[in-house]
Amino acid sequence: RTLVDLSKQWIFASRPTGVLGDEALAVSLLRGNWLYFPSLCWRSGPLRRTGFRPGLQVVQDLALVLDLLLAGERLLVVPDTAFRYRRHEASVSSAHAADGRRFAEERAFFLGAAARLDAHGWPRAARAARRHLGSRLNALTRLPGAVRAGAGAGMLARHAFTR
Repeated sequence: RTLVDLSKQWIFASRPTGVLGDEALAVSLLRGNWLYFPSLCWRSGPLRRTGFRPGLQVVQDLALVLDLLLAGERLLVVPDTAFRYRRHEASVSSAHAADGRRFAEERAFFLGAAARLDAHGWPRAARAARRHLGSRLNALTRLPGAVRAGAGAGMLARHAFTR
């Protein structure tokens, strides 16, 4: 139950249920990606047609879901607890956060997504991508540890406080 997890549950996820899609879901996920990728089940046809974007290591899950939404796909959210998620410091996203690669990848992804969403006619989603609030808050939560460690504080502060 980390601060990141709690913020995803309380701030970003409105606890939606049912069939979701379109710009409203894109806005919600771009504010703070509240999906837990291991919990998703997929229809294989759309997944094969879309696939993962090459070159992404940390935001590949959000990129895939966004690509599917832009292609007109929907997400069924079931409120039942079906698994227990374990976050750990050895994960790719945690390791890449420590050296800054995570936030560089996220910034590039969100800015590219904003342009794409504007072109698609989803201005609210584009605005959420440009703001990338969840990513910036994540960087902010890591700032005290970086200051204590004497490494990476400048990069985290820039990511947290600039758009």
